Amino acid sequence: MNNNMQHALTRKGMQTQEKVIVAGVECIAALGFHTASTNKIAQRAGVTWGTLQHQFGDKATLLETVLDHAFNEQIETLRRAIHPGQPLEERINDMLNAFWQNQN
Repeated sequence: MNNNMQHALTRKGMQTQEKVIVAGVECIAALGFHTASTNKIAQRAGVTWGTLQHQFGDKATLLETVLDHAFNEQIETLRRAIHPGQPLEERINDMLNAFWQNQN
């Protein structure tokens, strides 16, 4: 969750937020960052624009949260790909493969 968000979320609120974040990632991937409107993200998530506004405040905060989520997911994927004790070449290869798979 974005650090700028001030209200506590219920379990349902967290589930809604996760749906919106996933929909945001999908919209950005399919349409591009500038074309991924809040209306398109809301529609893909199955929520209203008002729900987005309640959960995130504005488009900038929503998109920042989506990008934070994608970045953190990428870091975690790379972290899981590292296996201490492996030769350096294998670790680099595993990290590059993990990075490529996550980008796809």
